[in-house]
Amino acid sequence: MLVASPTERQSGEFLRKAAEMLVHLKITPRGDGDNKISLMLPNRSRIVGLPGVEATIRGFSAVSMLLIDEAARVENKMYKALRPMLAAGDGDLWLMSTPCGKRGFFYETWAHGGPDWDRYSVRSTECERIPKSF
Repeated sequence: MLVASPTERQSGEFLRKAAEMLVHLKITPRGDGDNKISLMLPNRSRIVGLPGVEATIRGFSAVSMLLIDEAARVENKMYKALRPMLAAGDGDLWLMSTPCGKRGFFYETWAHGGPDWDRYSVRSTECERIPKSF
């Protein structure tokens, strides 16, 4: 699994939360030994966090899952560099984001992506973690 986001710090934060979840599941998280921001699971599958720089993300292929966090804020050229990584492994693509105007690949996919995409919208008032007073 690859995790891409607008910045390396944000990808690292996602992996920190994933590591906390692994500990909760009684799985000891560890790095994969190759990538600075990574987790290796007992079955040898990996979660690798990518920097938000299109020029330095290449080299992955047969990716089983690509998650783009805050996709509305990821540049189109980065999205175009990431997509081919899914081809050989017929991988899944998840785009997660808060909106950021009517522009870019996230908006185009959300608004005009067609029936091949599943879309889920959750308002802040529906999130149990956010107090109603907020």
